[in-house]
Amino acid sequence: MPNETKTAPKLALREREAAEAIGVSVKTLRNWRYMTPIKGPRPSRVGRAVVYPVAEIERYLAEHMAR
Repeated sequence: MPNETKTAPKLALREREAAEAIGVSVKTLRNWRYMTPIKGPRPSRVGRAVVYPVAEIERYLAEHMAR
């Protein structure tokens, strides 16, 4: 097992990655963020960046796949 690098699991995804994971466009994800109440997964901010916690994306997908 030489040179095996272990990377930490991602805790949050950027907008583009989250949109791909859910199967929608970045524009749709942004529109959902500004709806009241928020339609998609709840975003968080890290500095100025908008990120989507992986746990929140998993919750959203589980909730909407059960329908």
